Amino acid sequence: MKRGFVFLRDAVGVFASAVTVQAAVDAADVSAGPVTITVMGGVHEEAVDAADAADGDRMTLVERGHRSAYVVVIPASPSPCLRHAAEELTNYVAKLTDVELPIAEGVAGAGTRSIRIRSKGVVGNADAFRFRTEGHDFVIEGESDRAALFGVYDFLENQCGCEWLSASCEIVPA
Repeated sequence: MKRGFVFLRDAVGVFASAVTVQAAVDAADVSAGPVTITVMGGVHEEAVDAADAADGDRMTLVERGHRSAYVVVIPASPSPCLRHAAEELTNYVAKLTDVELPIAEGVAGAGTRSIRIRSKGVVGNADAFRFRTEGHDFVIEGESDRAALFGVYDFLENQCGCEWLSASCEIVPA
């Protein structure tokens, strides 16, 4: 049985609902099957089995043991907070899938698919973030740099199953 993480988005590309498919991972299931992180679009808010989605609506970001077409992109000359967000995302994706995603600053290059981490640059206590797709790119966008980091942690925790119980204790499904 293949475990996958599936994200639903509405027609404009903003995530309307986020659910996990086969998300219940118990101790006996941790080593079972490959892990795939997939983004699906063009579906309604109700939970949809990954097998029911049209192939054109899927965006597979990472699949265990397979080279990913995606690169994590942060702005040119990023703040320490955005750099840390990209490093955390690539670190935990590698723990989840055994695939290391490269980090690029500025633009990913022509024809390269990207997981973009960015902020709107709002100063102050703006902690809102959102997940969206833009073409073949997956975007984690925060109102501020800190909000973008919160978005990365939310993605890892609520969609990929990572848990941080303390500074020295984490749970990462692998």
